[in-house]
Amino acid sequence: MSKISELIHQFSDDWVPFLESSRKINNDKSFFVIDKEKSTYKLFNIDIPNAIRSFLKDKKFKVDSSLGQTNIAAIPWIAILNKEITSSVQEEFYIVYLFSRNAKKVYLSIGIGAQQFVDIFGENKKCTKKIGLANQRLLGYCNYLKKGHSFSQIELSNSEDFNFNKRFNSISPKSLHKIANYEAGCLFTREYDLSVERLSEEVFLEDLKEYLILYKKMSADPAIKNLISNLPVSVFDQDEDLPKNVDLEYQINPFPPNLEIKKSRERSNKTSINNRSAKKNSISKQIVGKEGEKHVYDFEYNRLKKSGNIDLAERIVKQYEDKTNFPGYDIQSFDESGGEIFIEVKSTEGLKRNNFEISENEIAAARKLKEKYFIYHVVNSPKNPKIDGFIQDPISKIAREEIKIEPLNHKIRF
Repeated sequence: MSKISELIHQFSDDWVPFLESSRKINNDKSFFVIDKEKSTYKLFNIDIPNAIRSFLKDKKFKVDSSLGQTNIAAIPWIAILNKEITSSVQEEFYIVYLFSRNAKKVYLSIGIGAQQFVDIFGENKKCTKKIGLANQRLLGYCNYLKKGHSFSQIELSNSEDFNFNKRFNSISPKSLHKIANYEAGCLFTREYDLSVERLSEEVFLEDLKEYLILYKKMSADPAIKNLISNLPVSVFDQDEDLPKNVDLEYQINPFPPNLEIKKSRERSNKTSINNRSAKKNSISKQIVGKEGEKHVYDFEYNRLKKSGNIDLAERIVKQYEDKTNFPGYDIQSFDESGGEIFIEVKSTEGLKRNNFEISENEIAAARKLKEKYFIYHVVNSPKNPKIDGFIQDPISKIAREEIKIEPLNHKIRF
C-alpha cells in the first residue's frame, strides 16, 4: 500500500487539474461539479482514508472524508473519529486534516463539530464567534496537555494566493462561514506546507500518533469530556441569543390522521420495529427542548389571557421546571372553560418532522389522562419557535391506527 504522505502529496499536486476538469459554466459563472469517477475523487475519498485505516488498526475509529456532495467543497477534509465519542463531524470532537483552498497546506487539528452550534445560532458571524469562545473555554481546560508541543495558526482560505483565487472564483458567503467555523473550532493545530518541502512518512505518522494520544487524553479527562458534551450551552446566553419578538398570535390545529398507517398494516401483518438506539441527548437538543417548552408556556398564557381567563393563565404550571417530579407531561394548563389539560412538548430545530420519541412515563400519563393529554409539536426552536400542531389523546389515536408507535430500544432482564 502507498505511503499516506505520498498520497497526500499526490492529491495536492492533482487538485488544480481536478478543479479545472470539473468546471462547468452557466451564464458566465463557473461551477465545480463532483464526479465520483474521477481518479482524484477516489484518491481522496477511498485511497487516503483506507491507508489511514490500515495504520490505525482499531475498529473503534471511523475515518471519514469529504470533497463535497454535488459541488466541490472549498475546503476538503479527512477526519478520524472515535465512535465511542461521535460518529459524525457535526458534533463532539475528533482529529481532522483540513486542506487549504489551494491544497498546498494541510492542517492537523483537534476539531470541534460546528453544526451543533449552527443548529442553535444560525450560519452567521455570531455562530463563528460562539465557536471561538467555546474553543477558548476548552483550551483553558487543556492547558496541561500543551506542554512539549508546538502548534500553528490556521489559515484555510489562502488569501495570499491571488492567482488561484482569481482562477477559481471568489469564495461564496456560505463557504466563507464554513471556513471561519472550521478555523474557530480547531485546537492544537499543526501546519504542513506541501509547497515548501515533501512531507516524510515518518513525520506524518509520528504526528498522527501524537494526536491520537492527545485525543485519548482529552477523552479520558472527565472535566474536558463534560465540557465538550456541553459546549454549545456553555456559550449560550438567554438574553443575547433568544429571539426578542416571538409570534404568539396564531391558531394551532390537530395533526390529521395518517391514512398510510392503516394501509401499510393491511399490506403486511408484520410488526414494524425500529431497533435504532435512541440518539444521545446532545446539549443542543436540550436547548431546543427547553426553549420549545418555554414557547408553549408563553403561547398558553397568551391564549388564556386573550380569552379573558387571566386567572387561569396565572395558574399554569411549568412542570418542566420541577426536576424532582416527572409526571409524563411538561405543562399543566386549562381549556377556555376551565378544564385542566396536560401538555407534553416535543421540539425540533427543523421546520418539519413526522416523528418524535416518547417515554414509557409519557405513555403511562397519556393512558391515564386520555382526552386531557396533548402533545404539542414545536418546530424551528430556538431560533423562531412555533407550534406546528398537536395530538390529543394519542393512545386512542394509536388504537384507531391514526398514528403509529414503534419501539426504539429493547430491555434485557437477567
